[in-house]
Amino acid sequence: MQTVSGTHDEAQDPVGREAWTVLILLTIANFFNALDRTSLSLVLEPIKHEFGASDTMMSILAGFAYAATYGVAAIPLAVLADRGASRRVLGFCLAVWSGATLMCGFAQRYTQLLVARAAVGMGEAGGIPASLSLISSHFPSKRRPWAMSIFYSANGLSLCIGVPIFSMIVATWGWRAGFYVSGAAGLLFVPFLFRFVREPRAPVDAGAQADAPREKVIPALRAMCRNRPFVLVLLSHFLVFTGVAANTTFTVAYFIRNYGLSYEQVAALNGVPFGVAGVVGGLAGGALVARLVRRSSDPDWMNRISAASAIASALCLVVGFSGLSLPISAAGCIFGYFFIMARYGTSYAAALEYVPSGSKGAVGAVLVIIQSVLAGSIGPLLVGLVSDHLRPVHGEQLALQIAMLAICPTTMIIGALFGFQPLRGHRPEDRPV
Repeated sequence: MQTVSGTHDEAQDPVGREAWTVLILLTIANFFNALDRTSLSLVLEPIKHEFGASDTMMSILAGFAYAATYGVAAIPLAVLADRGASRRVLGFCLAVWSGATLMCGFAQRYTQLLVARAAVGMGEAGGIPASLSLISSHFPSKRRPWAMSIFYSANGLSLCIGVPIFSMIVATWGWRAGFYVSGAAGLLFVPFLFRFVREPRAPVDAGAQADAPREKVIPALRAMCRNRPFVLVLLSHFLVFTGVAANTTFTVAYFIRNYGLSYEQVAALNGVPFGVAGVVGGLAGGALVARLVRRSSDPDWMNRISAASAIASALCLVVGFSGLSLPISAAGCIFGYFFIMARYGTSYAAALEYVPSGSKGAVGAVLVIIQSVLAGSIGPLLVGLVSDHLRPVHGEQLALQIAMLAICPTTMIIGALFGFQPLRGHRPEDRPV
C-alpha cells in the first residue's frame, strides 16, 4: 500500500513554489560552498612560492587539512539536520566556512593557512548534509534527481561566475584579496538563508513522516552496511571522487607547468569554459535520468547513468593529460568535467534512495565524508607523492603529468565499474513491512 500511495503522491506533484524557492537558496549557498572549497586550488602556485612549500605540503593544505575537520564534524551536524534543524545547521555552517575563508587571506605563514583551511572544512561539513536533508523533505523521489542536479549545478556556476571574479581580484590585488571577498560575500548571504528557508512540516514521500523521527543513526548505518549494493555504491563513490579530487586540485598547476600559461590565462580557461560545461552537464544528466526513471519506472537508471558518465569522464581526462597540445588538453579536461557533473546529482540521489527518510542527512554526511575527507585527501596526496618522487628524474612538468595520468583516470574507471548496482528491491519501500 505504501508503494502505491507513494506513486500516487508523486503523480500529484506536490512540489510547490516554496520548495523551488528553497532549492534556489540552497543552490546559492552551495555556490559559496563550492567556491570556498576550490578557490585554494586556483592559487596553489603563488602560495607555494611565497611559503616555499613542496607539492606534498600543498596537497596536505588542499586535501588533508580540510578533510580532517570535515570528517570529525560531518556526522554530528548531519544528525542535527535530520532532527529538524537543517536550516539552522546550514546557516551556522555557512557563517563558519565563510568566516574561515576570510581568515585564509590573513595568513602570514603556512601553518596559519593550514589552520584556517581546517576551519573551512569544519564549517562546510554540515552544508551538504543539511541541504540534502532539506531537498529530500521538499521533493519526492522521482523529482529528486532533477532537484539534486540543479543543486549541484552550483559547482559549475561557481566556475562561470565565482572563479572569473576571484581570479580578477587575485590578479589585481593578490591571492589574499580573493579570500577576503569570497568570505565576506558568503557572510552577507547568511541572513537571507535564515529569512527565506523554512523547515518543512512533513516529508513529501509517503510513509516518511512516521519513520523519520524514530530513525536512529547507528542502527540505520549498520543496516545500510548489510545492503551489499549500497556498500558497493559507496565504494564506487570513493574511487571515482579520488580521481576527481586529484584532478580538481592539480589541473591549474598542470596547465601552468605544461603550457607556460600565466595565472590570468589559466584562470580564464578554468572559469567560464569549465563552468558552462559543468552546468550543462549537470542539468543534462539530471534531466536524462529523471526522464528515464519517470518513463520506465526503473530507478536503476540512476546508477547506470552515474557509472557510465564516470567512465566517459575518465577517458576524456586521458586525452586532457596527454600533453599533445593546449587545445586538445583543454578540450579533454572540459569534456571530462561535463561528464563528471552529469553524474553528480544523480549519484547522490541514487545513494539516498537506499535509505529511509529519517537518515538521509546522515547518509548525505557519509557520502560527503567519503568524497571530501577520504577521496579529497587521498587523491591529491597520491598525485603529490608520485609527482615529488618522479621530479628528480623527469622534472617538475613531466612528473606532475605522469602522476595525474596514473591516478585520475584509473581510480575513476575502477570506481565506475563498482557503480552498476541495482536499486530496485533494495529501497526501504521495496522491503516487506
